[in-house]
Amino acid sequence: MAQPTIDQALTDTGPITADLGMILTRAARRFGAKTALIAGDRAFTYRELDELSDRAAGGMHALGVRPGDRVSLYSPNRWEWVVAYHAALRLGAVVNPVNVMLTPEEVAFVLNDCGAAVIFTSGPKAETILSVTRTVPTLRRVISFDPGGRRDHLLRGTAQPRRESTGGRQAGGGGPVDHRVHIRHYRSSQGRDGIRRRADHVRDDAGRSVPPGAGLSSLRICAVGGQTMPAAKMAEWEHRSGVPLLELWGMTEIGGAGTSNCSYMPNVHGSIGFALPGAEARIAALADPDVTLPDGEPGELMIRGPLVMLGYYGNEQATRATIEPDGWMHTGDIATRSCRAPSDSCRTCRRPQPAR
Repeated sequence: MAQPTIDQALTDTGPITADLGMILTRAARRFGAKTALIAGDRAFTYRELDELSDRAAGGMHALGVRPGDRVSLYSPNRWEWVVAYHAALRLGAVVNPVNVMLTPEEVAFVLNDCGAAVIFTSGPKAETILSVTRTVPTLRRVISFDPGGRRDHLLRGTAQPRRESTGGRQAGGGGPVDHRVHIRHYRSSQGRDGIRRRADHVRDDAGRSVPPGAGLSSLRICAVGGQTMPAAKMAEWEHRSGVPLLELWGMTEIGGAGTSNCSYMPNVHGSIGFALPGAEARIAALADPDVTLPDGEPGELMIRGPLVMLGYYGNEQATRATIEPDGWMHTGDIATRSCRAPSDSCRTCRRPQPAR
């Protein structure tokens, strides 16, 4: 029997039994009319997003989406993506976000690999999907977010009864990630201040304009990840913005971040910080992953804990090659570790580089 969902799991450090599909509903109960999402010139409260997701879940259910079905999302960022994501989780479906940079052949591989039953898309991406539908036998529905697509039908659907369960997963990069991983990420982020407001007409190095908002004075902290950030560039941004820039590290196989600098400790440029709560990190010898190297010696960054994926879907051989029997996962990244006074806490002080 499934354990009951409890709010305490979102704030304490004990066992997690909350349902990812109910996070938006619980946020709506707590924050109601507060702004949850700004997309272009539209703003949505927590309550509005919850209601839209409920209606979309009802529409998806009417179209035959059932618990365990794979629901893919292949669209640039937009508010409908967020609604579909939460609606699918609310139904107990498995969410499969697809990188919009993939070629049609790569998209077809992803959809076949996960056994997608439904896919949400928009704009030119819809044409890509229509060109590969015949090669994906499991695909039953293609739903467009654009006017004239299926969006209006979904949002007119009858609200789906709310489920209280421990089900729901997200599949990314071929590796299913249990929904509790995302709840852990949410809880870990509570220890790091976030950007609460938008910047006022800021342009990046490519000249793209950030949507206007409340101004840089509202920034409290910024984070960067996904690619090595030169220490000089980090210092320049901090000087221009007046706020700290914290570097983090993560990968698809752990559902997001695995290490991060902390807002309440000295920020070290060039460091990816500490392992997040509930995770362990160590530097292993390249020749023998069972050997943990001393501080200062470069080796492979390995991570263990509940953030680690369940395994590569349908590929047991790759899973065994990536996750050791004792739970340590190979990241393929090179890093070093060092301890800094006055604390005894250790940082991975070199940005990882691919090892294989």
